[in-house]
Amino acid sequence: MELIKKLLTPSPEKILKPLYRLADQIDALEPAYEKLTDDQLREKTKELQGRAQGGEKLDDLLVEAFAVVREGSKRVLGLRPFKVQMIGGIVLHQGRIAEMKTGEGKTLTAAMPAYLNALEGKGVHIVTVNDYLAQFQGEEMGKLYRFLGLTVGIVLTKSDESTLTGVTAGLEKYLFAAGYGASLAYVGDEDNADFNAMRRMLERQIDGIVLISSAPVPGNLELFERARVPIVIVGQHARNRNCVRFDNFGAAYDLASSLGCTMESRVAYLDAGKRYRSFGSDRRKGFLAGLERAGVPSDHITVVTGGFSVDEGYYVTKKLLATRTDFDVISCATDAMAAGAIKAIRERFGSTRRGKRPRVSGFGNDPILQAVAGPIPTVRFDYEECGIKTAEMMVDLLKGEVKSVTSIVLGYKVVGVVTVADK
Repeated sequence: MELIKKLLTPSPEKILKPLYRLADQIDALEPAYEKLTDDQLREKTKELQGRAQGGEKLDDLLVEAFAVVREGSKRVLGLRPFKVQMIGGIVLHQGRIAEMKTGEGKTLTAAMPAYLNALEGKGVHIVTVNDYLAQFQGEEMGKLYRFLGLTVGIVLTKSDESTLTGVTAGLEKYLFAAGYGASLAYVGDEDNADFNAMRRMLERQIDGIVLISSAPVPGNLELFERARVPIVIVGQHARNRNCVRFDNFGAAYDLASSLGCTMESRVAYLDAGKRYRSFGSDRRKGFLAGLERAGVPSDHITVVTGGFSVDEGYYVTKKLLATRTDFDVISCATDAMAAGAIKAIRERFGSTRRGKRPRVSGFGNDPILQAVAGPIPTVRFDYEECGIKTAEMMVDLLKGEVKSVTSIVLGYKVVGVVTVADK
């Protein structure tokens, strides 16, 4: 058996030989690519994209694509990929595992197969172990990708993934159909993070900026005035600027009205907290207005600061139920918090129905909640439509068809009839 296994297992030399052959072919292109101007090197990207999207196999484009990345890296980063890094990149493109030690240049190695596979226009994800590396490598290696004519986005664990994915899909669908690329900056919950990201973006040669941010924009709006390119914001803030947003107030109002609360009901509302006041304020005000319309007395309403995540919803609800358990409804500013609230309620009341259990409602399209609770009362937004409307506004601004500042308010749908007590 061992002999058969040994005969059938290719030797390391047999595996590496074709990889070294490809690396030698990449090396052979270096003198010619060194003579190209920056613009000519970028034109190579367009040429390769046309061939890839025209049906030519990526394996047939590998040598040229890797040579383009190597030359771009030399000019932008001052780093020349070594042969071992090129071989590692070839292995990754082939869908195999390339093990490299610390300091051997994994980040630069990944740039070559990422560039090659991005030529098809389907998008490529590079996964890191934490947010710090995602942010740092996205910005540092982004210099190379953008220099070569590609676009870069950064997805952090604090981001609302369903929002980002949907909006990005809509953006790309419309912009690429209209002949444009997309440069997307997604920032987290720090008050000045969005402006810092915009300043970095404005230093690059781009035609426009789409900013998706859950953070409130500070008062220094002079950045918009000084910007020489169109800026469109997806968010609840800066409503006197080019902005695409959802009607969070109206959605929360209708959600509260759909819960069947009366003057006898006791309701808790888990607010999104200061970090998310850009949309949280409208949701809270709309929900309270809906409860008032339903006749719920103000002394029957408890508002507590929740946060955003599943864990925050869980711990706030657990603390809330430690003080009293006679709530009819616990409504959360996000679906993720609602999933945490459901977990706390089930722990408090057990798997069987013992005593009065609060109903839970959420807000958003979070897949975690749908997996945990199913269709509880919540609000659904069409994030892809948001991306398309954003792209439409950007294209109009780029063409000069829209000059005045405008704001688009998108609709919503209240869905779900099953409550936690029914599960």
